Amino acid sequence: LQAQKAASDQMLHHETEQKKALADKLPDTERQLQLVIKGYNEQLKDAKKMMQATGATSMSEIETRFKGMVQVQAMWDLEARLVGEKAMVQEQADVLQGKL
Repeated sequence: LQAQKAASDQMLHHETEQKKALADKLPDTERQLQLVIKGYNEQLKDAKKMMQATGATSMSEIETRFKGMVQVQAMWDLEARLVGEKAMVQEQADVLQGKL
């Protein structure tokens, strides 16, 4: 019986220590949670602004539009590059034609 009481007291002491350790971490955890909530709210505001500005009805629609714009920009960049390369090839062809 004494051994059981000692084991119970030791378990109680251990649990009390763990509770104190968790209580010490609570303010930091609450601060981190507040930062996460603040960041989420800022993202939500930004998303609402984007939806209002674009007339989109969902974030997935905005994402689709954005991907489309990126693809269009990539095509313009590719077209500009090809025009430049074509001009270089034409210059070289003109030089060779002049040498002949």
